[in-house]
Amino acid sequence: KIKMAAEEDKLKGFLTEVTKIEKKDEEFTAPIQLHRLTKPGSSYLNLNPFEVLRVERDAEPNVIKKAFRKLSFLVHPDRNRDEPEKSTQAFEAVNEAYQKTQDEDKMSYVNMVLDECEQLVKHELDQKRKAAKKEGKDKIPEDNPVMFKEYFRKASIKLFAQYEKRRKDLEGQEAKEKKRQAKDIEEIKAKKKAKKEAEEEWEAGRDKRLDSWRNFAAGKKKKKKSKISTFKPPKLKTESRD
Repeated sequence: KIKMAAEEDKLKGFLTEVTKIEKKDEEFTAPIQLHRLTKPGSSYLNLNPFEVLRVERDAEPNVIKKAFRKLSFLVHPDRNRDEPEKSTQAFEAVNEAYQKTQDEDKMSYVNMVLDECEQLVKHELDQKRKAAKKEGKDKIPEDNPVMFKEYFRKASIKLFAQYEKRRKDLEGQEAKEKKRQAKDIEEIKAKKKAKKEAEEEWEAGRDKRLDSWRNFAAGKKKKKKSKISTFKPPKLKTESRD
């Protein structure tokens, strides 16, 4: 009975894998891939290059390259002339994902997010197992490899989106700060310019002011001179004696 059960489990596993392969082949059509790569929220969904190219994280370089060529050929704008916008967007997403896998710095970031996701998922599932154990259950749905893979996939998409949103928020704050600083600098420049123009205007009118003051002083002096007269004492009359 034990052997039979083991064989049945193997058969079930094999059939599950076959079903997955068949489903994957059915999904690998231009319309489905164009929709997957361009649907609402795709800017966040496409942050993980492994998700875009549909390869495992530990895939060999030649496997990644093969997946890239196959997918880029499928969604290429020349093969999807009836969907020019979608095909262009999808092709760019595929190309960007592959280029990301070739960039050491970018992959360092990707792996950092995925490593963090593994820790988060492990913690979450440990909590779920504890809760299930209290209910008398030995397993949780995510103990199934297929279910676990889907759970991890969703968790990683969410984490990549959170990091991207945080990055955009920081960029927005930095942009606002730069704009404020630029405004402050322009105000300082305007004040300096106004001050300089006022000083130049004052300096330019200096000679006029001096001439005006000299003329005024000279006129005042003339007036004072015209008012001054010499004092002449009255003539004394001589008395006549009879």
